[in-house]
Amino acid sequence: SLPSPTDPALLALFTGTFMDNGQNLSAFLTDITTMGTAIIGVKFTNVVLDSIDAAGTIAQVHFTPIIASGGGVETMGWQMKKDAASGIWQFDGNLRPVWVGINTVAIKDTCNPANTACTMATAYGTGLHLDINNDAMQPVGSVLVTGPGLPAGGVTLVAQANQTWFNITTTNAQNMPSCAGCTMGNYWLMTDAEIAAVLPNSVYTITLYDLVGVAIPGAIYTEVVPVAPVLNTAKATLAYPSLSGMVNLNGIGAATLTPSWSIPTGLWARYLDIYVWQSVTNANQNVEQNNMTSSTGTASLVITAPPSGGTWSGGGYSISARDQYRGEVNTRYTN
Repeated sequence: SLPSPTDPALLALFTGTFMDNGQNLSAFLTDITTMGTAIIGVKFTNVVLDSIDAAGTIAQVHFTPIIASGGGVETMGWQMKKDAASGIWQFDGNLRPVWVGINTVAIKDTCNPANTACTMATAYGTGLHLDINNDAMQPVGSVLVTGPGLPAGGVTLVAQANQTWFNITTTNAQNMPSCAGCTMGNYWLMTDAEIAAVLPNSVYTITLYDLVGVAIPGAIYTEVVPVAPVLNTAKATLAYPSLSGMVNLNGIGAATLTPSWSIPTGLWARYLDIYVWQSVTNANQNVEQNNMTSSTGTASLVITAPPSGGTWSGGGYSISARDQYRGEVNTRYTN
């Protein structure tokens, strides 16, 4: 079952200084105990003690939580502390102020079949997802990512107004030309020559900067990418997740949308997202179906009307899955 986030037995497993991706203990426990039944039966596998200090009171560990359905693979690195009074080891979190994740990504961009006016050709991309997210709204203004296959000076991402994610500002010549001028957000698309530089277990360094561009002391992290992205010569042959039952989002107001998803064998569902925007006011809205535990299913996602009234000008759908190396395989449907 799901415990209360204030259950004393649960609190006893964590330190009072716990922080994970900018969340304090109260916010973290509230999140994981309100995720729904998907987290019931979660197992912690591949637990490794990476290091321990000379005093034997602070340790670095990493482990892989796997939900009961077998999905949700995401290796996590946390610090642990030995409580001075009880002598019991407690979780201290990753101590990072923001979420940092670097993993491979393969993307299929195509038209929403419900919008017959959409004429873009299906396009594919492959590279790295530089996933920097500031859900806890910590004072971080930009991020620099360096590592194999990236430019010599690295890739810079900056915080976005009224959003929690960071977008790439470094020029990337591999952006999909069929996106009608769009950028890839935090997807760094790569040539096959760049992909060849990504060897097994390549290490990437992430440096955080404050709101005035000064490096934050101690905020330098590393992420390991187990395998290289799929080559451009093979990206169109991958099995991608798909959606059906989509509606045309142009001119839609408040509505409950019920798209159905299908995840290919060998992949695990991550999330289903619907995005809408209004051109006159620049208002936008995202709704997601998370914690999907099966390879097929139907979502029920509620879109509200724009804050200023009227209808939405357009939008899109996306469905994301993970492979065995925690790489992403995504399909996006443009409206």
